Amino acid sequence: MRGTRRGVELVWADADRYQRLGYLAAAGLLAAVVMALVGLPPVDLHGPLHYLGAMDPLCGMTRGVVAVVRGRLATAVAYNPASPALVAGAVGTLLRLAVGRRTGRWLEVRVGCRRLAIVLLTLALLALWANQQRHAGLLREPVVRDATLNSACAGPAGGFTSAAGPASIAETIGPRRDGSAPESASARTSF
Repeated sequence: MRGTRRGVELVWADADRYQRLGYLAAAGLLAAVVMALVGLPPVDLHGPLHYLGAMDPLCGMTRGVVAVVRGRLATAVAYNPASPALVAGAVGTLLRLAVGRRTGRWLEVRVGCRRLAIVLLTLALLALWANQQRHAGLLREPVVRDATLNSACAGPAGGFTSAAGPASIAETIGPRRDGSAPESASARTSF
């Protein structure tokens, strides 16, 4: 019966219907590598709700992707748990582009049950949003632009340092078990 596909299907196509996605992935990975080498831009990338304490699912994504490129997965997940998946997807898209150019066949992922996929993606997005809101303290901390920003070894916890010295990720992203604040309000986080 036609149209009753279930699950996820990998199909080889004769034409690239997603060529722009490959170029977007290449540009994004290039930008991530440049930021990993020279540091984060001095431009504020936040929306107005960020300053009112409302985090969105993309909060921390830039710092998370840069951390992935630098090989600091724990730091990346602390900033945004979706950042490793975004980098993996971009690398996979580039591999798809390279294989397609070489062979003339393009790998496509087709989802059979779109309603279920939409529901699952919506639930994942809401969970990410709740996670980011839970870590608002970390995400609102300014990036200190100093020598440690570009250092490949900026702290034993994968890049987190504060005015008081290196801090563990557990201290940086959430309250302690006894309910006390993990850091003083004056502590600045650098990446």
